[in-house]
Amino acid sequence: MKKRTFDIVAQQKIKRLAESALSILPFTGSIDYRYEHVGDGTFTDTIIGAVNRNPNILIVNIEWYESTNEQDIRDIIHHKARHLYQWYQVNKYRSGIKTDENERIVKQWSDNLLPGNYICNTPRTEIQYFKQPVEFDAYCYSTFLRAIESCDANGNISGSYVDYPGIGDELIRQVTQNIQSFSSIDEIMKIQKILKV
Repeated sequence: MKKRTFDIVAQQKIKRLAESALSILPFTGSIDYRYEHVGDGTFTDTIIGAVNRNPNILIVNIEWYESTNEQDIRDIIHHKARHLYQWYQVNKYRSGIKTDENERIVKQWSDNLLPGNYICNTPRTEIQYFKQPVEFDAYCYSTFLRAIESCDANGNISGSYVDYPGIGDELIRQVTQNIQSFSSIDEIMKIQKILKV
């Protein structure tokens, strides 16, 4: 694969990907974008594409961006944008402000994000990692956006999804329900236009 150029155009693309994914949600926060080379502090290799930190920081691994495919970039940035949204809702919940999501779900995210409760993805913890509330939700969201992007004018979805360990069937069931919740193909097409980056 040809190496992808990381420049101001790439930075603008990442910003548009994240902001388009957040624009269809009730998110009004601002995002601080940071770009690092492997070894700068956050990344030790090119496997991890991006990380998010509370509050509203999205850090992108430059070497990962330069070497990965287009769909993986879209999926990871959409996934990380959903994590920013989760933190936004958790911060509202912890401050006693009414959340935009079901309070039971936001409480699960909040509990999952407490120190010591989050499970990192390792070969031994892979299934537990994918099943925890914040990760399952973020993978559902990025898969949902991928499905919307592949939807044709008749509402048929031609894309595929990644079968994540331990959550694949549940994930696709959730994503299918989300897509079926639209009242018209026009709503899907409107989101498609937002996601065109």
